[in-house]
Amino acid sequence: MPGVVVNAEAFVGRAALINTSAIVEHGARVGQGAHLGPGACLTGDTAVGARSFVGARATLLPGVHIGDDVSVGAGAVVTRDAGDRSRRVRCVSCA
Repeated sequence: MPGVVVNAEAFVGRAALINTSAIVEHGARVGQGAHLGPGACLTGDTAVGARSFVGARATLLPGVHIGDDVSVGAGAVVTRDAGDRSRRVRCVSCA
């Protein structure tokens, strides 16, 4: 995809989809069949499990691990781990 950045030290699983302008930094792992939306950013030492979805312009901060079958909303900033099939909803500043 145009504008995608995948660091040489990152791992991308089979059938994973990395969309336009997404960034996968060093030490990040993208599981099999995972989907990163446009502009998503995985910072160092993060992991996205199999079949998980990271929405457009969402960011996983260093050390965060997302389990299998998890969806992260567009624009989210993920600061903590999320286990398999988990769902957390929290709005810090909704207009």
